[in-house]
Amino acid sequence: MDIQEAIFTRRSIRKFTGETVDDKTLELVIRAGRQEPSANNKHPWHFVIVKDEKLLKNISDGHPTVTTSAVDRYNAERVHRETW
Repeated sequence: MDIQEAIFTRRSIRKFTGETVDDKTLELVIRAGRQEPSANNKHPWHFVIVKDEKLLKNISDGHPTVTTSAVDRYNAERVHRETW
């Protein structure tokens, strides 16, 4: 895949299957994510992999942006942007 194809076929997933991702794939995704450019090459991000279902639910339940209204707001904004 060339860069133009990667850019124009990119998509954001909003619905997940719940299927477990194997450790090899997780490692590949994290390694790829670490290659992203950042301001002044500081790479200020941290990655956390949560495999425990109960802990994951607690995190998502307590996260202020993981709500149905946030998803509805995102979809409304996307539709609005696409009509311009």
